[in-house]
Formats: sequence, C-alpha cells, structure tokens
Amino acid sequence: MDFDPGGPLGIVWAAFCWISRLLEAFGMRRPLARLLAQKQQVIERLQENPGPQEREELGRLLEKIDTALSFLDEARPGTSRVER
Repeated sequence: MDFDPGGPLGIVWAAFCWISRLLEAFGMRRPLARLLAQKQQVIERLQENPGPQEREELGRLLEKIDTALSFLDEARPGTSRVER
C-alpha cells in the first residue's frame, strides 16, 4: 500500500504531529509522542494484513494505546470530565 499524504493516514499523521507540538507546552510531549509513535507502528502493521491472531493482538494493543491517550487528554491542565 502506497502512502498518500492527502489520504486518511496522512491526515491522521498530520494531526498526531500537530497535537504533539501543541502539548509540548503542557509538559506531556514525551509520553504523548511515545504513545503516538506506538499507535503509528501498530496502524502500519495492520495495513500489512497480518494473520487473524496477530490482528487481534494488534487490536487489543490499539485499545490500550487509545485508553492511555484518553488518560493523557483528561490530565491536561485546565480540563476535567465535568467540563466536557
């Protein structure tokens, strides 16, 4: 599969980069960057059409990464669950 910068993956990657730069000011860049890099690697591996067992494992890993990203989002200064 060729990478299309204007396609969905390119848009997601641009958003990841933008969020990483934005959150640098909040002191959460390193954990965020690490999680986003892991998520990118998992997505790339899923695009390689792994077998069913590996696809299931990658799906679980994506869920864990998304949960961690949600916790980081909730930990941003000036936000809380009540405000949402």
